[in-house]
Amino acid sequence: MSFVAVGARLAPDAVRRFAAAPPPPSPLLDADGPVLSAAVFVREELLILAFHLREEYDDPAAVLAGLPEVARWAEHVAPFLETPWDPSAGFAEALRERLMRRVQQRVVNAVPAALSAIHYPVRPGAADELTTIFTAVRPQATPMLRDEQGDTSGSLHGVAVFVTGPHMVRVVAYDGEVADVARYMAHRPGRPQIEARLTPYLEDYGDTSTPEGFVAVFERRSMERRALSVPVGAGSAPAPAAAVRP
Repeated sequence: MSFVAVGARLAPDAVRRFAAAPPPPSPLLDADGPVLSAAVFVREELLILAFHLREEYDDPAAVLAGLPEVARWAEHVAPFLETPWDPSAGFAEALRERLMRRVQQRVVNAVPAALSAIHYPVRPGAADELTTIFTAVRPQATPMLRDEQGDTSGSLHGVAVFVTGPHMVRVVAYDGEVADVARYMAHRPGRPQIEARLTPYLEDYGDTSTPEGFVAVFERRSMERRALSVPVGAGSAPAPAAAVRP
């Protein structure tokens, strides 16, 4: 299992038009296909296509370029992009050029799941330093989500962190409530120490020294989810959604 994110920048005069444009009809994914879950996120001018893949592919752009749903979304966003897709190079190459650098990944379960994304404004050129920081993060053995009463409410199936330019995005795959994801991350052992190391590379992020502060920043920095797709036959996995905030 792996995570991949394609990043693109909306034209400054197109941000509001894109926000008002209804997303295209998005068919459910093939249950036997390479994508477990896919989602489209936006925050201001940053657009992200996030994919939760069944395997770690050598050339994920080529795999994604062959999927009708990805092509449908690429066609939908094309009029809003600051730098349009270059059809002469082929769709796979256009995706390949926009792949965000993955600086951390933790996979737990290869199952369809909801996806949420949190945006971190970072200092450009800090990808190597961020990779070093996240490489040292020790995963928890049992990433279970709990509600306010402490009862088990879901599971964390995976998380990945991507960087492009002044943007860092953390993508989370889970079942349950997104508020419980924030609570899990806020109380994660070692979180304050990790974020203390991140602080020199973050721009205007917020005070996360306490769990309450972290949850507030998590909610404020969450990206708007414009669409979510899961495979046909995914059982209790979430149905497609549009224009919702995770």
